[in-house]
Amino acid sequence: MMSWRVHLANQAIRTLYVLPAKSPILAVWTRPARVELFDLTTGASLGEHQFDQPPDAPSNDEVPLVRDTLVVPFVRDTWYSEDGRTRARWAGGAQWSYTHDDTTHEHLQNSRILAVDMDRQNGAFALMEEDGTLGIFQGGASLGRYDIGLRPTAERRASLAISRGGQALYATDGQSLVATNAAGRVRKRLSTHYEIGLLACSPSGAMVATTDNENGVLRVYRGEDLVLTHQKFAIDLVTRALQVQLLADLPPAYAAISGLTLYLQGIVAFAMAGVVCVSDLTLMDELSKARLL
Repeated sequence: MMSWRVHLANQAIRTLYVLPAKSPILAVWTRPARVELFDLTTGASLGEHQFDQPPDAPSNDEVPLVRDTLVVPFVRDTWYSEDGRTRARWAGGAQWSYTHDDTTHEHLQNSRILAVDMDRQNGAFALMEEDGTLGIFQGGASLGRYDIGLRPTAERRASLAISRGGQALYATDGQSLVATNAAGRVRKRLSTHYEIGLLACSPSGAMVATTDNENGVLRVYRGEDLVLTHQKFAIDLVTRALQVQLLADLPPAYAAISGLTLYLQGIVAFAMAGVVCVSDLTLMDELSKARLL
């Protein structure tokens, strides 16, 4: 596919989401109540959606809910399933709620929650607590609480990513990356030599990507065994990408990756400052088997 970039804002863009369709669409949140849409393959602008922000919504980022071609607001502290029947809400702290078909379940965890994610296909919800424990819920009921060996600290970012269908889950405390199955069993663990910033996985869970807080490197691992397969300085991918505007600025070379998402066939979309770039694995450095040993 064609690699492309677009300069959309003067501040960091934190939320990117691919709308799965015959011609996939990249949705980019540039403001709390505004999403801009682009053809994922060509970068052609498909317009924007403006909507009224819910009165109790935070003023930060929102991401879209996909249902056919409709983009529905999804505020930072609320996650929706694709059919709209299920939502989970977490606004910080240890308390959160899960609603299915208008029946709400309130939950209070043992310690403060640091990261959450939802499988939007079946509504499974995962969270990581301050003590590193992974909790998995389905239909408002707990499927288990698991010690997966992570030890979050105040200095590092904790993140979760769930594959579509919920069969693969990835978690990080900023220094280690762990892959588990839907039952919370650890499949693979990796200690990194760098501080992990952002974490994302492809819809199938076949690949997982991380960003490096220190030098702006984007790394992609094989989901089944966390073998590092590709890496590249993000600014190099941005510079090489086709500029789809007549006039646009490059992000500062030192800018951190602020948003990240993966899609099918090795497609990666990320943001640096106010610039969004869509690229793929073929434009990254592939690591040889000798280097992986």
